[in-house]
Amino acid sequence: MELTTGQLLNAKDILTRLGNQKMKAVTAYRLQKNITKIQPVLLDFEKALNGLIAEYGVKEGNDVTTIPDDNKEAYIKELNELLAEPVSIEITQINAEDIDGDFAPFEFMTIEWMLI
Repeated sequence: MELTTGQLLNAKDILTRLGNQKMKAVTAYRLQKNITKIQPVLLDFEKALNGLIAEYGVKEGNDVTTIPDDNKEAYIKELNELLAEPVSIEITQINAEDIDGDFAPFEFMTIEWMLI
């Protein structure tokens, strides 16, 4: 499946939430397989993001880094490129009916590519 880094990043919160819920064994297994494949992509993104912050940011005491106005345009451009980066990943589809709990529609929208 072809996704973007941004799509995987947007799915992080609901995947964490789902990963902490009880569900049928087969559904939990499929979800765990997907999370295991997605985690390295998110770690790579985090490393690249930290590199961008180091490149464009200015440290201001107590480990606070800000992006100065004169660097914001270049920073945002590169960040958007990172988020749009295509990722080819094998995703196991999960039946939405097998997921119990209360979820907002917008939460499921972030993982619609995983649901059948």
